[in-house]
Amino acid sequence: MRRIERPQLALLAVCDPLQRGEDVVIAGLIGTRKTYLAIALGVEAVQRRQRVAFIRAADLVREPVKARDERTLTCLRQCYLRVALLIVDELGFVSYERANGELLFNLLADRYERRSTIVNTILALRSPSGSRSSATRS
Repeated sequence: MRRIERPQLALLAVCDPLQRGEDVVIAGLIGTRKTYLAIALGVEAVQRRQRVAFIRAADLVREPVKARDERTLTCLRQCYLRVALLIVDELGFVSYERANGELLFNLLADRYERRSTIVNTILALRSPSGSRSSATRS
């Protein structure tokens, strides 16, 4: 497993990718302090007067399903778009039904290239060629 290099960590610490609306994926085994790092980045963003939300992926899947059933999905999407940084913890830890996964995907797609999202996952990332990506593993 590859560690985060100091230059990458320094850029994250000053919220550089977050200021540009870029996303960050922190992938690694259980117990590798992914959540700790994401929260530290969230605290730094708050200190820079950014709105930050932290949510477990399992809860983020349940919220759109409930909002869809209550016909408040548009309001929920707008709420998550207003947050400068959304931290999604434990993606891939629990499996989801396809329809629920699609709602989660749509919520994250709404934020793509507009607002920053940090995703922590235990899933191995693969490059388009199908090989594991070492650039994004921590």
